[in-house]
Amino acid sequence: MIAETLPINWHKGYIMSCDFGVGRFVTSGLDNRARVWRISYNDNPTAEHKFTVTQVSVLTLHHHAVNSVRFSPDGQQLATCSDDQKVRLWQLKATKVDTMPEDFGDDAEEQISEHWEALGPPLHRNIQQNELVDMTWAPDGHQLLCTSYNNTITMFRLNGQTTASKSMSYNHHSSHCQGVAWDPVGRLVVTQGDDAAVKVYIARPNARTGYCDLKLHATIKKATVAQMLSAPADIAAINAMFPDNDVPQPVYRSQLHHLVFFRRPAWTPDGAFVVTVTGQYPTIKTDPETNQDFVAWCDCAVVYSRQALEQIKKPTKTNPAGPPPRPTAILPFGETVVAAQAHPGLFASDEPEFDHFAIIAVASLKSIVIYRSDTWKPVSVVQNAHFTPITDLAWRRDAGSHLLAVTSTDGFVTFVRFEELELGTPVDAVSYAGYPAHMVDGYKFELEKPVAKKKVEEKEKEKNDDKKVGVAGVPAPAAGAVDVAAAVEGEGGEGAHEAQTSPMKTRPKRARVAPTH
Repeated sequence: MIAETLPINWHKGYIMSCDFGVGRFVTSGLDNRARVWRISYNDNPTAEHKFTVTQVSVLTLHHHAVNSVRFSPDGQQLATCSDDQKVRLWQLKATKVDTMPEDFGDDAEEQISEHWEALGPPLHRNIQQNELVDMTWAPDGHQLLCTSYNNTITMFRLNGQTTASKSMSYNHHSSHCQGVAWDPVGRLVVTQGDDAAVKVYIARPNARTGYCDLKLHATIKKATVAQMLSAPADIAAINAMFPDNDVPQPVYRSQLHHLVFFRRPAWTPDGAFVVTVTGQYPTIKTDPETNQDFVAWCDCAVVYSRQALEQIKKPTKTNPAGPPPRPTAILPFGETVVAAQAHPGLFASDEPEFDHFAIIAVASLKSIVIYRSDTWKPVSVVQNAHFTPITDLAWRRDAGSHLLAVTSTDGFVTFVRFEELELGTPVDAVSYAGYPAHMVDGYKFELEKPVAKKKVEEKEKEKNDDKKVGVAGVPAPAAGAVDVAAAVEGEGGEGAHEAQTSPMKTRPKRARVAPTH
């Protein structure tokens, strides 16, 4: 492993986000810019720096801090969101720029060799405006989710990946929504906010629109001590210190906006686990002066399995938040955990219960720990690379190596490079029969037909059959008649608001009845 923090003036101030695309690396910052770079590795042992960075483009159309940058799943397009309340889509148009475009403004004298063109007008939300914080693409690249400081997440349906045909708003957090992760299988979405809550949504295919709508599935906010720990002695000791053993204890930190900008959860690429951040767990410590035991809350990342999230029971009147799922693992840290990001590949596991494992990087305010998902034990640790809070992580797999990028509010980027077999033996669709289908290049995410739609089609079929054969004593239905109550399918579920007004529906005229005398 080789780690290096490059002394480069990436942005004029904080670096808020980063991501890898096809042969490119992008960063964003408080200078209202997103910058595109090329990264190369220098294996010369006498070289002063192991990494060479070349700026190739500057994206300048935002008017405030750019908080998140994310390449599309195919790596061909780039999405940026900003405090100016806009989301923009970009695409590479020219690899050699002879004359500088006018919109480059003050950056016209910077090193530019590529022209990234904004695709259409910015994506707006026609609801209460506020700063946009984090983003994630749908696995098929046809939808984009964006979180904001007005407690909402907004889903843009992309029409040809250039404009938004419609946007949906979901308002379930009670404070700033600071992070979002879409399950790579395409069925679950996880968000985190400053209200110390994790929201789990189900992405429901809508056969009428051809897109997915979100329905709130569960809120994870609290967990009992028994759910957080596995050691019976510790559980008994902690429970004895509380008057009621059934009183739930908080598992996520709240009101951290003065300390962290983001809470960025992440899924493993196989969709088996999600890592949530800003967690806490109780442990027993002893006061050296009084020799008395007390409960101390330690920072951690909390891992949930896909199965645990899907099997969460519905909330009840006595438990509005619903029974919390049992964590798969608690990853302890010495300070607040702010971000996680998974390696895009899978590796062969030597554990008897697993055929493969994923590699995931978890960042606290100032350190990064690399875990493997079959044991959830650390593989590598990077410390003291930054002296101000870390903001984002990104992975890239190269031929013969693996590269991790780390950004921070100190304005610098750290690169961590691993050799090909240093993290494990990579597997692919050819060498591994159990390779997930959704990770194979060219996989098409098919929309499953909703149950409501099936029922509508069955009723229509029955009516058509009745029309053909006739029903004694009952007139045949009019052509094209549909059971409206069954056919109209709600978009988004409870808490969803359309950001575009629907067409007005005309009401049938009432028959005029002559007054009787």
